[in-house]
Amino acid sequence: MIDIVIMTKDDGYFLERTINSILETVSVQYRIYIVDNASSSPQQLVILDRLEEIQSIQVIRNSFNLWVLGLNKLLSTLNKEGRSKYF
Repeated sequence: MIDIVIMTKDDGYFLERTINSILETVSVQYRIYIVDNASSSPQQLVILDRLEEIQSIQVIRNSFNLWVLGLNKLLSTLNKEGRSKYF
């Protein structure tokens, strides 16, 4: 299994396109982690809610825009848990 990490903030259109592309084309087992940096766009929030319902996707919602620090926190957690040989 591979882990795919996507960082986003108020970019629902591109997030949705990215996720759809992964769902339609990736043929190996994967888990998608979406790190949302305090989005406020109603469209983004609806998309995140919908994506959370997909079993292979985990949405991490930061309450502040941590930018890369939010991503680093997730990567550190994945590394500590030993859930990915890539992080």
